[in-house]
Amino acid sequence: RAGVAAGHDWIWLFDDDDRPIPEALGTLVEVVEAMSDNRAGMISSWSYGPDGTVLAEGAPWNAGRGGGVPRGPAADPPPPGPYRTDAVTFSGMMLSGVVVDAIGLPRTDYYLMFEDVEYCLRAKRAGFRTYVVPRPLATILRAGAGQRPPWRGYYQTRNHLLTIRDRGSAAELFWWAVRQVKFLAAAMLWQDRKAERA
Repeated sequence: RAGVAAGHDWIWLFDDDDRPIPEALGTLVEVVEAMSDNRAGMISSWSYGPDGTVLAEGAPWNAGRGGGVPRGPAADPPPPGPYRTDAVTFSGMMLSGVVVDAIGLPRTDYYLMFEDVEYCLRAKRAGFRTYVVPRPLATILRAGAGQRPPWRGYYQTRNHLLTIRDRGSAAELFWWAVRQVKFLAAAMLWQDRKAERA
């Protein structure tokens, strides 16, 4: 909100526990300036994990099947240039002020989980496109492995379902239900605090 109100064309977003590498901003500005797609609304990049592993960013939506955290092991060799995707995290993402003017701000009621995916899908529905620079420009400081507290699963599940409700897609609702069954089975088999997770 502050960035758009100040008249900035692009806003650089981060999670609070990620850090850019020194040349990150310069690289992203070069990509923005060279971009020929006037509907490019978001530009993200790959990241370094806490252990130095290169993590790719971006996931296709595929009628809801890709509705998790859009980050995973990077391809080797990387693609030759920025590639299109449907959803990215807010970690190191450049967001066009034009997108904010068109679709508004991220949902504040989503609290912590899935707000980035919902925002990307909302932008896509409005005709904007998301790109990823296949080069690590940020470092993720937190460890992603291990068992997350049950409340995170609650917000992830709720916010994913609210997104699908707002999109009005029966196919996405079906795949959401399949995904929840898998999560519940995994929680019952391998995680602690089973009743709380259920």
